[in-house]
Amino acid sequence: MPVRASQLSQGIFKGKSCFSTAELNIDPTVVTPKAVQTLRDFGILVYDRVSMEAVLPMDKRLDRLISHCGPVTGHIFALLAVFNFLFLVFLRWMIPDSIIDVAVDATGPQGAWTNNYSHSKREDEKKQIWYTYRAKCLVKLLRFMFENSVGGQHGQVAGRSLQALTLSLICVSDCWADRSPLHEAAAQGRLLALKTLIAQGVNVNLVTINRVSSLHEACLGRHVACAKALLENGAHVNGVTVHGATPLFNACCSGSAACVNVLLEFGAKAQFEVHLASPIHEAVKRGHRECMEILLANNVNIDHEVPQLGTPLYVACTYQRVDCVKKLLELGASVDHGQWLDTPLHAAARQSNVEVIHLLTDYGANLKRRNAQGKSALDLAAPKSSVEQALLLREGPPALSQLCRLCVRKCLGRACHQAIHKLRLPEPLERFLLYQ
Repeated sequence: MPVRASQLSQGIFKGKSCFSTAELNIDPTVVTPKAVQTLRDFGILVYDRVSMEAVLPMDKRLDRLISHCGPVTGHIFALLAVFNFLFLVFLRWMIPDSIIDVAVDATGPQGAWTNNYSHSKREDEKKQIWYTYRAKCLVKLLRFMFENSVGGQHGQVAGRSLQALTLSLICVSDCWADRSPLHEAAAQGRLLALKTLIAQGVNVNLVTINRVSSLHEACLGRHVACAKALLENGAHVNGVTVHGATPLFNACCSGSAACVNVLLEFGAKAQFEVHLASPIHEAVKRGHRECMEILLANNVNIDHEVPQLGTPLYVACTYQRVDCVKKLLELGASVDHGQWLDTPLHAAARQSNVEVIHLLTDYGANLKRRNAQGKSALDLAAPKSSVEQALLLREGPPALSQLCRLCVRKCLGRACHQAIHKLRLPEPLERFLLYQ
């Protein structure tokens, strides 16, 4: 058990080493006797100086602080000290001792996280265990010194709160500390180091607490060679994180068309039936047109609607990805299918994008469609804006040539882009039907 302040002061005054690792329940290999001796010598100097000073009341302490730092800075420091104490009390109230004990048991050298980690015997893992163990010992030492410096019940509350705060920071760091060297090599694109680790027997499907694999990291970093090496050695191509992201989703997020092709070659699912993070929606959202085209070429539903995002065309209009809008319309995306009753034209009107408005109306968008609030795209356009003018110009009946083009494309279906080339029409008519 930790020694009390009276025992500490008597030991320092008499020159005895009562401030020892045994009495603090700390491993001597962590805090060596030489460090304890140095701390004791320093404590004697501090004690000799502090013992000669009288304990000032709170108003005198504030006056001294103001005289040293100035009136404004002194009051700010005093206010911060009060807030700091209140925050520690609040933290102590929010985090009970049971949670602190669970965190200590989980992150210790014999904890559950350590035992479940298959490569903890390696040198890097030994270092991580050592750092975690040393941090806990330092937390215990900090709590002891803080309690004795403040004293009383408030000191115990503040000491426990300080321990809870520090342990919570350790637990947060441990969420990333379980990233293996294989994760780091994949994230940084170090192919030689990655292959060396695989040859040494490192499990390529090792995941973090958030279920992030090395393949996720390689795809997010656009490292196609690392991704291919992992896949060739048995990495799960459809692994899902706790956030529902697959390696293919990460590849579309980073815009790596090469990674998308490699993943699809190894059997990655381009579209899941469950509501996971959608790769094609992510590619469209970030404007990665090439990744979008690869997914569509692999039979992804071009009108796949995600409840929170809508269809890919709706996402493209929302984020003003003009190239993606144009390509989706060329490939036969439904021009009026958006997010429930909201159409892509509604999204374009909100974003005040005239170019997208022209594209949608050219492909036959219905200007009179109303959303769940009963508003049309014209109602959502800013008054006297270029979007409002563009919509007003398209309100009348379309030209006969426009009606014929829409009718032909509708008859040919979603594959009209390829079918028109097979009709062997005159070049001007073919270009007209293809919006060229």
